[in-house]
Amino acid sequence: MSAPARPRAGLYAAGAFLLLAGAGAAAWWLPRGDELATLRGHAGAVKFWDPASGGLRGSIPPDKHHVFGLTDSSDGKTLLAAAGGSGVKRWSLPDRAARSPVEGSGMIRGVAASPDGRTLATTHEDGTVKVWDAEGGRLRKTLKGHHRVVLGVAFAPDGAAPATAGGDGTVKRWRVPAD
Repeated sequence: MSAPARPRAGLYAAGAFLLLAGAGAAAWWLPRGDELATLRGHAGAVKFWDPASGGLRGSIPPDKHHVFGLTDSSDGKTLLAAAGGSGVKRWSLPDRAARSPVEGSGMIRGVAASPDGRTLATTHEDGTVKVWDAEGGRLRKTLKGHHRVVLGVAFAPDGAAPATAGGDGTVKRWRVPAD
């Protein structure tokens, strides 16, 4: 089975992304590989599926803000959601219990976790990328360089350089100095 084609308007971490198909539907394999998470439209609940049977295993209700993207933490223990105007929502896996969110400002469109799990990057409608301390939720740096909405983000395997894809047609690789 060959991997599905990646969408042109996004940049996604290979481990978390499975496919994106039509009208805002997206699916991600969860880290254990035995469960699929889906998001339909921007205001829908996150649903968890058994890929073998196709049966629904559970869901997380929708947030009051749109959810634009999902990813998992590098250790596979946390599901992260780019929750529009309400920051990054976090749930522990596998019990799906809510964890404290990373509060954000502005409309968040995407989220990625660094491979070491210490850093989150969020993309925003105002063309910025924000880099956060994953544990405490402290904003470390705001990166500017895109001229339109930033649609996607992924970290390099070494965790040093997030890359972003913007609605301005550019892909940027950033260097974020250590604290």
